[in-house]
Amino acid sequence: MSIHLLAMRITSVLLIGTAWMTADAAHAAATAPLRICGAGGACGEAYVVNDSEMAEVAGKFTIAGEVVGMNLLMHSSWQAPNGQKLDGMAAVSLRLPGDGTSGRLSTQASATGSDPTMQVPASSSYGTVTGSKGLNNVGGASQAVQVAGNSNAAKNSAAVQVTTAALNDYAGNGATTASYRDANGAQATVDISNNSVVLQLQTPDGVARQSVNSANSGNIHQNIQIAANRQAVVNQLQLEVQVRPLTATGLAGQGLLQSLNALRGR
Repeated sequence: MSIHLLAMRITSVLLIGTAWMTADAAHAAATAPLRICGAGGACGEAYVVNDSEMAEVAGKFTIAGEVVGMNLLMHSSWQAPNGQKLDGMAAVSLRLPGDGTSGRLSTQASATGSDPTMQVPASSSYGTVTGSKGLNNVGGASQAVQVAGNSNAAKNSAAVQVTTAALNDYAGNGATTASYRDANGAQATVDISNNSVVLQLQTPDGVARQSVNSANSGNIHQNIQIAANRQAVVNQLQLEVQVRPLTATGLAGQGLLQSLNALRGR
């Protein structure tokens, strides 16, 4: 696994967005331009972008090369009324090379469960979930819940934090794969490989799946499909990204560069 590639792809999904400034006749009529000059002597004119225009700008951005580490934690659980339970967990803790260090990567994967303790009617009596293949090909970040049944509880949860503070390493066990299979064929699988992290719970009553950069498509995906009654299913994802602190000079320089590039149409 390329730790550089994994980190860049994960952060690009959530952090890289677009911001721009516009200069048209409406701006010219409403406000006077600001003249901006760089250290090399290049100058240009910029117009103030008002709040309503900024409200249309979506996403965040980070400066290339400023990401220095990340922690990724994924957990899925499935509880069925027949006593069956499945759990899967994947963790990746990564620090990129820098400041005289060579970088480090720790991983952890686990899959556990329990066999059914009682019999319930076949799941086919509750209906089926179909037409879900397209969900696995959505670019960017996506969450989906599909249910054919009653009294179910399903939750997709994802939290992202970007910080300049040092991250705490996960105490990984070094595992990159894990699997569990019970008596009725239900299984939990975890796979950390090929710049992807995939966690899946497969039961006779449905599927819970989470993936990051699966198949190199650059996405973060959470999906729950239930075709039964009284199932309790949870997907949880937590991503912490550490970035290098910028000095006041660096911040000013980056702001100027972004403004000049916007004026050039870049």
